[in-house]
Parts: sequence; structure tokens; C-alpha cells
Amino acid sequence: MKVLIIGMGFAGNLHRLAWRKLGHEVYWYDIIDGSKLEDKISSIDPDILDFCDTPKSRMEYLSKLKDSTSGRKVYVEKPPCRPCDLKLWETCDATPMHNYLFMPFTKELHRLEVVILRKGPHREWYADVDLSGGGILLDHGYHWLYVADSIGVNIAKVQGFIDSYPDFTCGLKTESFNFYATWRSLFRVTVINGAKAELRSEKVMVQSFADFFKNAEDLDLKRQSIRVMKAISAVYKSEVMKIKSSDKKKEV
Repeated sequence: MKVLIIGMGFAGNLHRLAWRKLGHEVYWYDIIDGSKLEDKISSIDPDILDFCDTPKSRMEYLSKLKDSTSGRKVYVEKPPCRPCDLKLWETCDATPMHNYLFMPFTKELHRLEVVILRKGPHREWYADVDLSGGGILLDHGYHWLYVADSIGVNIAKVQGFIDSYPDFTCGLKTESFNFYATWRSLFRVTVINGAKAELRSEKVMVQSFADFFKNAEDLDLKRQSIRVMKAISAVYKSEVMKIKSSDKKKEV
């Protein structure tokens, strides 16, 4: 089948390798090439659209190009939308990419405690709330919430905090799920249930995407993504109000 990948960044390249691993014909599109996406779709006539651009951009495309996407399989990278786009996302005929569900660490997972330490966001737009909708909670928290959901955690009851907006540090917690992430670290490490893990190697990531693309239709990922986005939206809604209130007190 023909696959058109929209967005040529880190995720887009991994998807390219995964689709080719599965034997598909892969094409690229990026806004910098000067053409319009609808023209690219018309000329290539792809079977699959794979959105790896920024959350704001992909939601605008999905909203405006319903005729071009109709009849085609549509995938979107995480997070599938910004919290402010949740209502639009609920109506889109598209599948979110929950590739962490196909990583080795998820086998026989009964509890989940995660620590993510990073030295700043690896893409500047990740901290642009207009493009992304938030910060590290959307960048990393989204993955771990859908993993938690998949092992039976009631993520609707998650309590969370963010340190600023966009958030450079965040935390999530329930009785069976604990998550802490920061972009303010001096070094990079991921710890899952007390053990150091490396999830970003090309081999692991490409295989997880390939397994995802082969099995995604058997999972109810759209509803799962909506549960995740509602949980994230609830944290942002409550915590941003606290931050704004605190800023007003400082001004006084």
C-alpha cells in the first residue's frame, strides 16, 4: 500500500522505517516543500495518511481536509490533539499511535511507576502551548497514561500537578500508578518500576511502530486516547487556574 507521512521530524523518520519494514511504499510531505497537502494527496493517492507534524497542524488538517482523508486509513502521532482540540478529536475518523503498548517492557506489567528526567524539550515547539497545548505532561505523560489504562488503572481518578505553563515538571498519581517527569534535569534517564530503561533506540522504536501498525485495528485505541486526553485536560484545567491565581497574588 501507499503511505504518505506528513511531517519529516524524528517521529516521521521512525514511521518511515517501520512502514518500509512492513513492505509498504512510503512518501513524504512537509509544509516547507511549498506545495499543499491536498495536492500531494491528490497526486499520490495514498491508502494511508500518517500525521507526524505538530498537534495544532494535524488537527487543522483533519478539520479542513475531510474530503481528502475520507476512505483512507488515518494515523496521528501522540499526543493526538491538544486539550483544546478534544471535541474535534472525538469526531475524527483517525487512530492514535500508542506504540508503547508494543514495547518489551509492557509484558506482564502489573504496576507502573515511572520517572522521566530530561534536559529540556528535544524540540522547541514542545514548549509552545499554541502548537502543543502544554509541556512535558503532553510530551511524556500521554504515553504512560495509555500504558496505565491498558493495565487496568482508572486514569479518570489520576491526580496531577504541573509547575508552570507550559510545564517543565509534572506528576501524576493514583493508588496503582505514579509518574514524575521533568525537563529541568542535568542528565537524561528513564526509570520504569525501579529499573533503568532505554526506549528511544531506533531498533526498539521502529519495531514498536511496525508491531503497532500490524495490530492497531484490533485495539480500541480511539476511546483510550479520549480517556487519556480527558485526564490530561483535567490536570491542565485545575493546575493552570492555580498558576494564574498565584501570579495575580504576586502582582499585588
